[in-house]
Amino acid sequence: MSFTITNLSVSNSYDDKSSLAVTVNDSYRWLEDPDYDETGKIVSEQTVISQGYLNKIPYRTKFFGHLKEEFDIPKLSCPSKQPNEKYYYFMNTGLQNQDVYYELDSLSKSTSQAQILIDPNTFF
Repeated sequence: MSFTITNLSVSNSYDDKSSLAVTVNDSYRWLEDPDYDETGKIVSEQTVISQGYLNKIPYRTKFFGHLKEEFDIPKLSCPSKQPNEKYYYFMNTGLQNQDVYYELDSLSKSTSQAQILIDPNTFF
């Protein structure tokens, strides 16, 4: 598969310490705009090309299985005591997409007694 890269060159001039202007060409500036139709087209075409190579890796499934095992561990941030005398922290049970924000009355209580304040995993 091949695709045409649109040439929308941009140049920036910078003054160096000796007061000489240095011109830097930025031929791919247009790719920085995610809403530009050509950017989306190029990204889609690049994805197809990349997936063609990645799907040929014989150990890919086993590798991702191993990564999933390694990352499936609970993660807990350090609790932060606030002026209201309560503690706040983030926790992720392992493979949650986002950490959950909790409130706890006392550090002597179990994390199972904490109240969920924000769980971004339930937003969608």
